[in-house]
Amino acid sequence: IETPLTPELAITPNFLPAPLQSLDLGKVGLNGGASASTTGTYTLTGSGSGLGAEFDSCHFAYFTAPLTGDFTLSARVATLGTTGSFPEAGLMLRSSLADTAPYARIYTSSVYTSYQFRNPANGNIGYSAGDKTKRWVRLVRTANSCTGWISADGVTWTQQGGSVTLSGPVHVGLHVSSLNNSVLHTSTFDNLTLTPAVPLQAPATPLNLSLVPASSTSVTLAWSAASGASAYHVKRATTPGGPYTTVATGLNALNTTVSGLTPATPYYFTVSALNSAGESPDATAVSVNTLAAPTNLTATARSETQLRLDWQNSAPAATALELQRSPAAANLWTTLTATLPPTATTYTDATLQPSTAYDFRLRALDATSASPFVTLANTPTPSGIGDGIPGAWRLQYFGDGLTLTAASAPAADPDGDGLDNLDEYLAGTLPTDPASTLRLLGPTRSGDDYLLTFASVPGKTYRVEKTSTLAPPAWIPVQSPFAGTGGTLTATDTDGATAPTIFYRLTVN
Repeated sequence: IETPLTPELAITPNFLPAPLQSLDLGKVGLNGGASASTTGTYTLTGSGSGLGAEFDSCHFAYFTAPLTGDFTLSARVATLGTTGSFPEAGLMLRSSLADTAPYARIYTSSVYTSYQFRNPANGNIGYSAGDKTKRWVRLVRTANSCTGWISADGVTWTQQGGSVTLSGPVHVGLHVSSLNNSVLHTSTFDNLTLTPAVPLQAPATPLNLSLVPASSTSVTLAWSAASGASAYHVKRATTPGGPYTTVATGLNALNTTVSGLTPATPYYFTVSALNSAGESPDATAVSVNTLAAPTNLTATARSETQLRLDWQNSAPAATALELQRSPAAANLWTTLTATLPPTATTYTDATLQPSTAYDFRLRALDATSASPFVTLANTPTPSGIGDGIPGAWRLQYFGDGLTLTAASAPAADPDGDGLDNLDEYLAGTLPTDPASTLRLLGPTRSGDDYLLTFASVPGKTYRVEKTSTLAPPAWIPVQSPFAGTGGTLTATDTDGATAPTIFYRLTVN
């Protein structure tokens, strides 16, 4: 008959990787301990009187979180210590850490490998002895029915004994007992597996943490999956290196949006991975200065091919502004400029098509981040007046590309140089400068040649032609066409001075 002892949980130093920990279960004479190698060998030392009909006394190394549902726990008793009366080493599951709790165990000793349980219904002990040479042991719970299994090689398994029903959460792990409270016994285990798996170490650090501003008060974070992770924590600080505050816990996704930020404020974010074994080191931090987006983006037509964009600047901490354009509703964005000064409040896009709708969007930039875009959708350009003069030309010289005035009419000659506005446009000359005109000067005689000069405009092509009669005229080129340079050009009519009568003209396109 075993004398009842005061139940006691004497926690011993834990040298096990999470999520394993160990304790002396029940009343022991000498404190035990447990440790693990990097190669997966677990060493347990314990005294204790063993597991009996009423009270238990052993050293127990178990998974920190109780298990629910079905599982399979397997291991090999690699070495069985020889100290003690009949030292035991094996696997155990139990409904609590009290020394009277119902349990089931499969263990080996110097005389047998056995399955034993304390029935929760009546407290009776069930017991079945097997082959002591089979030191691979396994506990299986299926639909609350717990069974013990033994094997000689870890491949072929034989059930040892019957079963016992243990429902609810249970503690599972390794145990040793010397069956002598005055002697410590040491055994080792390897090939420890638990299915479904419980990680034996903390997960790896998440990699590739990235950040995209979602608004002036929120950011979206994303990262790569960390090996062994079951969840993630997201942390935030306002200074490099922290201290960090956890702003999202237990995330299962690989991204999240953090809201509630203050515009124009620097933030630093990191993420860590978790599982039941612990938490990884923090990922390399990413930072953002929550730039506020520009506001009140508007457009004003200046001509059929030009829109002037205006806005209010709300991001004084920005280093530049970026403006993009897309055909309306097409989402095909082209960057017009990413180098606008952060103080800019206007931009003219002069590369548009008449009678065409566009979308525009604008955001603030700094060295590491960007504000959200402010968008102006479905903004059309007007149609042209249709008088042969582009609105952009009329806007340039008369300040209005959309309205026809007396001075900007095609037949008007506001500078009085003899060329009307349409001719000035075609010639590339200035409609408001009488010195800027299309005029052929000369001829000036040079021996038997005539020299003819004219002012040119870059981008235009000029031809000097001649004829000896005007009825009907038969014009022939004096020289090959001239490319405008912006300076004065000279055409040479070889032997022109020897002709009795000659007419010259200058054409441009």
